[in-house]
Amino acid sequence: ALPAKEYNLIDPSNVSRTDDTGFVVSAGRQKMLFLDVEPRGAVRVDATADGCEQQLVMAEIVNMKPEDARSTSVVNAINASLKDLKLLNSVTCVQGPDGEEKIRVQITVAGDFTEGIFARAGGRLNTILGWSLGAVLPWFLTQLAADYGRWAKGEARSATNASLTEVAAKIIAGSRGKLPAGVEEVECEDVEL
Repeated sequence: ALPAKEYNLIDPSNVSRTDDTGFVVSAGRQKMLFLDVEPRGAVRVDATADGCEQQLVMAEIVNMKPEDARSTSVVNAINASLKDLKLLNSVTCVQGPDGEEKIRVQITVAGDFTEGIFARAGGRLNTILGWSLGAVLPWFLTQLAADYGRWAKGEARSATNASLTEVAAKIIAGSRGKLPAGVEEVECEDVEL
């Protein structure tokens, strides 16, 4: 497995273990419009018989300018909505039709979004989240494949400090990105979280 310190997408200094099965990850300080924030998430990882489940147990935006009333209001509204966000990443080993073992990843995102900035969208926000995943995942997997490739060749990690704004612009520019070689998309399934 690729050691966490080799991921280009996450600075290892922004990941801290909370216990045997959990950690908190920070996206680092981000400046967007008038906001100066640090997105953070707490993740729990549980082993399963044939893989693991990674569950987002908390997501928050930390306001780096709490004295600014306007940014405090926006950040509080975002955090009120984020408490409704549910995300589960199930990674399993399955046998493909050709008999070859494959890694299957199923990401389940859901939320009622009854409070905060996303309350008006409510459950309809799940459609937007689905579209966002369709745009983000190909980009993310391409970056991950490059990280694995460098690591497998013994090359050093090439640290990149990407801002969320720059990353979002790349993702939106490609809208629905191209999946890396060996990765295929399967039909979406409705599941309960």
